Amino acid sequence: MKRIVFALAMVFATSVACAKTIYRQLVMDNFEMGQAVEGLGDELYLMVTILNSRGDDRQYSIPNYPVTWPSDSIQKIKDLTVWEAGIEDGESMEIIVELVEQDAPPFNVDDSLGSARIKLKNHEGNAITEWGSFHHTSEYTKEKASKGEKYKYHFNGHGGKYSAYFHLTDQVSDRFKEKEAKKAKQ
Repeated sequence: MKRIVFALAMVFATSVACAKTIYRQLVMDNFEMGQAVEGLGDELYLMVTILNSRGDDRQYSIPNYPVTWPSDSIQKIKDLTVWEAGIEDGESMEIIVELVEQDAPPFNVDDSLGSARIKLKNHEGNAITEWGSFHHTSEYTKEKASKGEKYKYHFNGHGGKYSAYFHLTDQVSDRFKEKEAKKAKQ
């Protein structure tokens, strides 16, 4: 009987040890304009969609609606945290970052200029990452960086030409850590 209890305890301890949460943060390093869609410049925002295997999908804009970035000043945007989360063992996420040019409602709908797609999965504490595009007007290239890799996305929809560099890090913000600690206490 003691052997059975010991064996069950070892199985439980092993499964608990393997259930490791990984933390990731998606950062947009910089943003560049080649050509605006509108003659007088564009009003831009990012639409971020998170699809989660747990089913708690969400969507938000950066900057928060109704604010937009004027295209002639986007080169000032640096090291922007687009998304961050903890990913449990066995969990997967898909992050879609769409660059949108805002138009005047209600008769002129916003224009999607392209999008980046990042798929993440936690497999026994190991991050499996797949970079891609979600939109036919987007292309990307992988480049070496001083700290790993970064991906340059070209957003070429509706006659616009924009580029942005993205990378993933396992560092998360203090604000995120505080939010997670509050959740754990509840």
